[in-house]
Amino acid sequence: MSGTRGVVLRALKWLSAAIVFLLFGLCLWGLLIGPRVLVETREVGSVANLPPEWEGKRVAFISDLQIGMWGNNSATIQRAIELLVRERPDIMLIGGDFTENPAQDEEQISASVRMVAPLVKSGIRTFAVLGNHDYSMVEREDSKELETAERLSQELTKIGIVVFNNEARSVTLREGGPPIYIVGLGSHWAHEDRAEKALRNVPQNAPRIVFMHNPDSFLALPAHSAQLAICGHTHGGQIRLPFTPQWSWLTFEKEGKVHADAWAPNYGAVGNSLYVNRGLGMSVAPL
Repeated sequence: MSGTRGVVLRALKWLSAAIVFLLFGLCLWGLLIGPRVLVETREVGSVANLPPEWEGKRVAFISDLQIGMWGNNSATIQRAIELLVRERPDIMLIGGDFTENPAQDEEQISASVRMVAPLVKSGIRTFAVLGNHDYSMVEREDSKELETAERLSQELTKIGIVVFNNEARSVTLREGGPPIYIVGLGSHWAHEDRAEKALRNVPQNAPRIVFMHNPDSFLALPAHSAQLAICGHTHGGQIRLPFTPQWSWLTFEKEGKVHADAWAPNYGAVGNSLYVNRGLGMSVAPL
């Protein structure tokens, strides 16, 4: 019996050591590797009544740069921008949260504008919406800083980025032909997202791509109004076990009521489809 007990104790020691090693490895990954890994994902989206001239055209989307957060991720953002400049998509969309908390540090606005400026300088047509952090709303209960968000919007506009706040614009290809509509919703936490206003000037059957910061904004879109919609905000759950089916802090905290990554099945009104981008940055902690 003593021999069996010894074998069991050794097995438990090895198991405990393996668990500690695994947890240590996950912590190292989360702190040192994960935030610097740049993942390029290519998806095929469907747009109702899409003109033949637009078949196969490419739309790029990035979100959640979070410039100014401790644990600087500027190098990762720069690599992403350089990749996009090389790829030269037909349309470039940025889903907000350019900054971490610009009301506390004005330099965050200038730094975020400098980061994305190469997109416009390379001739890529770039559109953007703002996120909650751009209003200095790190928490949902924070007071929104309208002047700070307006300054960021103005600085982005100066370099040629079109910033939407519940607006739409028709866009044609450089070689001409029929347009599609780009629709951008305002920030959900700042109570600036108004789906009806954003869609007001879009003809009923016109092809459109809708983008926003927060996936909660998607729920207000009427049926069949957003066959292709894109958002960010979730950071993919941020603290997430690698190689698992969306096992993240966010999904556990929200009891599975939030979709943090990729296509969101059975979400929103009938005929609408949402893709959730993991984003480039982090929030609260550099994990």
